[in-house]
Amino acid sequence: MVLEYSLIESIQYTLFEVVLLAGVFYVNLEILIPRLFTKPNKVLYCVVLFAVMGVSFFTYFLASLDTLLLGDTFDRALTSFLLNHSLFVFISFMLWYFQNYSREQLKNLRLEKDKLHLEISLLKSQISPHFLFNTLNNIYSLAVVKDDNTPKMLATTSNILRYYVNNGHRKLVPLKAEIEILEQYIYTQEMRKLQGEVKTDFPELGDLDRLQVPPFVLLTLLENAFKHGDISINKRAYVSIHFSISDSTVNCEISNSYQKKTSNTGIGLQNIRSQLDLILGTNYNFELTDENSIFSIKLQFNGN
Repeated sequence: MVLEYSLIESIQYTLFEVVLLAGVFYVNLEILIPRLFTKPNKVLYCVVLFAVMGVSFFTYFLASLDTLLLGDTFDRALTSFLLNHSLFVFISFMLWYFQNYSREQLKNLRLEKDKLHLEISLLKSQISPHFLFNTLNNIYSLAVVKDDNTPKMLATTSNILRYYVNNGHRKLVPLKAEIEILEQYIYTQEMRKLQGEVKTDFPELGDLDRLQVPPFVLLTLLENAFKHGDISINKRAYVSIHFSISDSTVNCEISNSYQKKTSNTGIGLQNIRSQLDLILGTNYNFELTDENSIFSIKLQFNGN
């Protein structure tokens, strides 16, 4: 026998089932799974879940809708009920799993981000004292001989240290700012009355506003060139820094001559590699060349 319902009756019956199914769905998702299923003892969860489903099942009988919505016999009604409600219980489990998985992934990403920030901060905290130690030695050597350039060197060093303070927390800085600091650093070195030659090839600063670089990278590379080279004692020695920019690709080559190879290349280059790995990933190229008493570093990266 085919039963015909009015539109209002059909909506009422549909809402009745939706409310019951949604009730079991959300009770399982928001209460039973997080509070009982995640515990070591799953028996209590099963007992409570069957109790909730039992209440839902007998609600059909209380509303006299068991025969109408489930089946004309108890067996059919129970089978229909279990199939429908089991599906929604299963869906609630799937939703809980994906919610839990998403939260774990987000948590891991946040932990990884915090770890990267911490590692970068540690690297920078190592670089800053390294620079300060070398620069103070330079100022001391000028002060000992009462060189007139000592106040100028102190002022320029102050600018460089201010750059460290203002940009130490940043992941990237404008390439223009880094190059301006390079020029000031070279000025501090030239005050030492170097025996050799400093060769520079800087791009026009106006073209660099849109390009970015990890802070202190280029400064540390240039510092190492002066530290490990022989420019202070050899008239034929040199330190060279050359830039070329093509679209968003920045190429920087820093080279220096040396007379005697130092056994310790310093903490600088190790930190630079680590910092570039953490910030740029694989989007850079870092090459070292050591031939004929010339040490060269080539760094290529995307400045966007």
